[in-house]
Amino acid sequence: MKNVMNLTPEISEEELNNLDKLDFHKALFLLRTLYKKMLNVLEAFCTGGYFNVRNETLNFYYVLFKETINQVLEIKGFEDLKKGMPELFDSLIGNIEEADIEWEYGYSQMAYKFLGEIENLYIKSGTKNFKLPQVLENKLKESDNAITSHIEYEKKLWGRTEKSLDKMKKDFDWGNSSKKVNQTEVSKSIPKIFGIQVKDRYIWINNYLLSKPHAVGSNFEFFEYVRSQPANTKIERNKLPDFGGLSLKQEVLLRICLIKS
Repeated sequence: MKNVMNLTPEISEEELNNLDKLDFHKALFLLRTLYKKMLNVLEAFCTGGYFNVRNETLNFYYVLFKETINQVLEIKGFEDLKKGMPELFDSLIGNIEEADIEWEYGYSQMAYKFLGEIENLYIKSGTKNFKLPQVLENKLKESDNAITSHIEYEKKLWGRTEKSLDKMKKDFDWGNSSKKVNQTEVSKSIPKIFGIQVKDRYIWINNYLLSKPHAVGSNFEFFEYVRSQPANTKIERNKLPDFGGLSLKQEVLLRICLIKS
């Protein structure tokens, strides 16, 4: 009597190169695998530390997975799922200064909600696991290595920053009375009237440089719109104009990212 081995069905390399040849279950398994991996990349990039560091290798895998996901969603049977696909970052190389804010206060909620929809379809459709072609397995492992390297680099970067801050703290002469602030002088110097103004995209409170907006375009236009409103004006989303072609009426309203001087 011959031994019968239960072989896991596989997605061939030919099918990977011609996604329209995939049947629904294979396509769904591929979609689930790549979407989860793409979220791993985003988590590492957006929440890895106090710095947003451009990483071309990490960006390569993000764009690769995102493009393949978009192609899978074009396959017949994914029409309803495609409607809920959130718009995420085009890449991780461009204007990334606000990436952590955008991810925390908007994109992450939408992204994980969509993952939940994929998981629901995966379970309800009875889709099983498939063996992936070796070329894709290699890409997934390489992306894991890129994620690990990125996180480690950000930790080292923050470690160097902490050392610099500690040195500054130690070098400061806390016992030198000439460096102590005279509370009476501070009280006298506080003005009764405060004015906010923007000069060369720097935000000033009287003569104090408060912060510098990261970006021009829609973020800055939104800030200018809010600043131009009379005191105690309620900002209503459905009455907002479009900023730089971007409508905030239905999108998640993101915090304007400011860096303190």
